[in-house]
Amino acid sequence: MKLLAKLKKLNPDILTPQFALVQFYNRGTERHYIVKYIEISQKLGARLKSILTSEIGKAKSVEEYSYDCPEIEDGLARTIDANETDYKRILEVLKTRDPHTDKVSDRGELSKVKAYMLILRQLDKIVLVAYRNVPETWKLKSDKGLFSILYTGKRFEDLQEQDIFSISNRYDFVVYDEQILILSKKGFEHALNFREGLKAKAQAFYETSSAIGLFKNIEVLSKNVGDNMHLMRKIATIENMGLYKDKQFIRKIKDVNSKRNWGLEFLGDEIVITDDNVNSVLYILSNRRLTSELTEETFDVESAKPI
Repeated sequence: MKLLAKLKKLNPDILTPQFALVQFYNRGTERHYIVKYIEISQKLGARLKSILTSEIGKAKSVEEYSYDCPEIEDGLARTIDANETDYKRILEVLKTRDPHTDKVSDRGELSKVKAYMLILRQLDKIVLVAYRNVPETWKLKSDKGLFSILYTGKRFEDLQEQDIFSISNRYDFVVYDEQILILSKKGFEHALNFREGLKAKAQAFYETSSAIGLFKNIEVLSKNVGDNMHLMRKIATIENMGLYKDKQFIRKIKDVNSKRNWGLEFLGDEIVITDDNVNSVLYILSNRRLTSELTEETFDVESAKPI
């Protein structure tokens, strides 16, 4: 809540707004970012700051981000250290950019834009960055058989020769004091290349699991997981928790499996993976197979957050 409290106290009116456009491309598993500034009118700057104030005002509670947390509901935001994300790459580029000289040079660059940032500065210091992936309607195109006209000065004008762009009244995330306030989980993950991060977490899990002899046949697990985002999220959670590295935890799973007839097969202390039990194994290793004290039923749950 500290981050949210700080943001709610922040007065954007005393900060200078700037607007930057983001392009990126992937080279192997690494994403490279290009950032260029573009001038905005005073009226647009004020509107963008107003949207920011509104977005922060909607957040009433904050939870820590996890790889397999659900999409954000109204009134909720999530937080993560900016240095744990690809944002650090964007910031490295941003710090080298001069708002007065590193500008968009022609309209052709605008078609390559993937995201935009509202940057609020106090003198030369970047205080806050609000980030948004560009909407599908970023460059407005005429539908077949239709074209756009503008009513102004009591007359219609043809907009065919003008470049019209569309931006959003939402932000995907806000960066302040090296912390990220996530307002859209989907937008945040798309912007910061989380698919590659999940692949890296999965690979680390496979390597450690093999080294400690967790599974009898880990190749069955890796084959079933593949590039499945849902399963890779579960593995990332298991890797972050690290319980699977504790032999006592694995022996406890083995004992409870026998007691409650969960149906897992062990060879010694190694878990046998099958095409049918992948989900069950991942829930158990993430400590999310729970038994109700009220009904004595057992459930696999999305969150094992303690009460």
